[in-house]
Amino acid sequence: CGVKALLELEQYVRQHLHLHQLYAVTAIDNAIGLKTFQKAGYESGTTLKEWVSLPNGAYQDAVVWQRKL
Repeated sequence: CGVKALLELEQYVRQHLHLHQLYAVTAIDNAIGLKTFQKAGYESGTTLKEWVSLPNGAYQDAVVWQRKL
């Protein structure tokens, strides 16, 4: 499960890398990614306009997620 993987990653970076927070970026239409970060306790921040390049040459917005550890 994606949430479980995120929680394991958080534990590792706290214990071994001593990080204070994590960031992630997901495409605005990535429903599974958006739901996973939300369930894991990440807060959505800014929307990056036309951030993701699509194969057809168009661009798509993306969401920045943040989790303070």
